[in-house]
Amino acid sequence: MTLLDQLRSCTGQAGVAGKLLEMPAPDALDGCSTALEAAAGRLAALQSSLPGLAGNPEALAEAWRLRRTVRRAAALLGNAASYHREWQELVGVMTAGYGPGGQPAESPRSGRVCLRG
Repeated sequence: MTLLDQLRSCTGQAGVAGKLLEMPAPDALDGCSTALEAAAGRLAALQSSLPGLAGNPEALAEAWRLRRTVRRAAALLGNAASYHREWQELVGVMTAGYGPGGQPAESPRSGRVCLRG
């Protein structure tokens, strides 16, 4: 597999993650994290070889495609996090009312997602 093909594979794996994030299911998040980890691992392994693609217009186009794909996945992950954060606040208000200062009370958490960055 050529270096350009490997870069395309990274884009493909990031694209799979984005497609999974379009599905509203817990299993989709699990699959998304697996696809993103695979893409990141492959890209990290390629990093030292990427200067060999300098001046290659196909490689530049693929790098831009990868960037757009990763940004799209990041936006979808951000939307999912925002949705769950807001839903958690609503559940807190519905189950425990409001706390001091008018903030939604904490509700029991049973989260499945842990993001570190």
